[in-house]
Amino acid sequence: MNGRLPALDSTLSTSPVRVPSMKNPVSLATRIGLGFAAVVSLLILITAVGIQRVGFIDSTLEDVGDNAAKVQRYAINFRGSVHNRAIALRDAVLVNNDQDLALHLEEMTRLEKDYIDSAAPMDQLFSRPTVSAEERQLLRGIKEIEQQTLGSTKSVIALRRTGDIAGAQALLLSQTSGDYSEWLKRINALIDHEEASIRVQLDNVQATASQFRGLMLLATAFAVLLSIVLSVFIIRFVKKTLGAEPVEVAQAIRRLAAGDLQQTITTAHPDSVMGVLKTALTRLSETITEVRTAAQEVSQSSTVLS
Repeated sequence: MNGRLPALDSTLSTSPVRVPSMKNPVSLATRIGLGFAAVVSLLILITAVGIQRVGFIDSTLEDVGDNAAKVQRYAINFRGSVHNRAIALRDAVLVNNDQDLALHLEEMTRLEKDYIDSAAPMDQLFSRPTVSAEERQLLRGIKEIEQQTLGSTKSVIALRRTGDIAGAQALLLSQTSGDYSEWLKRINALIDHEEASIRVQLDNVQATASQFRGLMLLATAFAVLLSIVLSVFIIRFVKKTLGAEPVEVAQAIRRLAAGDLQQTITTAHPDSVMGVLKTALTRLSETITEVRTAAQEVSQSSTVLS
C-alpha cells in the first residue's frame, strides 16, 4: 500500500451521459391543429359546393315557375279561347235566327276577353331580358295571325248580321277557318317550346341533384378516410414521442421521483420520453453502484491506514 486513497474520479466514469436526441420539428399541438384544420377545410369545401348546387337548383326551379310555366299556362289559355271561338263562330254562321246568333256572338265576346286577360300578363313576361329570341319570335307570329284572324272574323260576322249566310259560310270556309287553324298551330308551337324548355331545365336540376348526391357520398367517404389517417398519424406520433401510454409515462416518472430505481421500463421507441427515462434510470443505477463501490474502497483504505 502506498498510502494513497484511490481517487473517486478514477472510479466514477467522467464520460458524459449521451441522451438520445428527440427529433420534434413539428409540435404535437401543431400536428393536431393541422389535422383538425384539414377536416374543417373539407367540411367548408363541401358546404360551399352544396350551397352552389342548391343555389343552381333553386334558381332553375324559380325560373321554371316564374317564366316558362307561366308562359305555357297563358298560351294554353290562348288555345282554349281560340278553339272555342272558332266553334262559336261556326255555330253563329250555321244558325238561322237572330236569337241564337246573339248567344254565339256573346260567347265569342266572353272568350275574347279571356284571351285578353291572359295576353296582358304574357306581354309583361316577355318584357323581361331573360326571354329568348325564339320565344319572342313565336309570340310575334301569334300576334300577327291574331290580327289577321280577327279581321276575317269581323267580316264573317258582318256578312252574317246582314243575313248573307251563304257569303259568311263561304268566307269562313275559304279564309277564316284556315286563319284559326294557323292561329292554333302557332300557339301550340309556343306551348311545345316552353314544354321542351321546362323539360331541359328539370333534367338539368335532376342531373345536378344526382351529381351532388354522388359528390356528398364521395366527400363523406374521403372525410372519414382522412379522419382515420390523421388519427392514426397523430396516435403514432404521440406513441413515438412518449414511448408508451401517457398514464404509463406519468407512473414511471412518479416512481422514479419516489426513489424506485428497480422498476423495469420497456419501450419500442428509444428516442421517446420513456426511452430517455429508461436511459436515465440505467445511468443513475450505474452511478449509484459506482458510488457505493468507491465508498467501500475508501472505507477499506481507511481501515488499513488506521
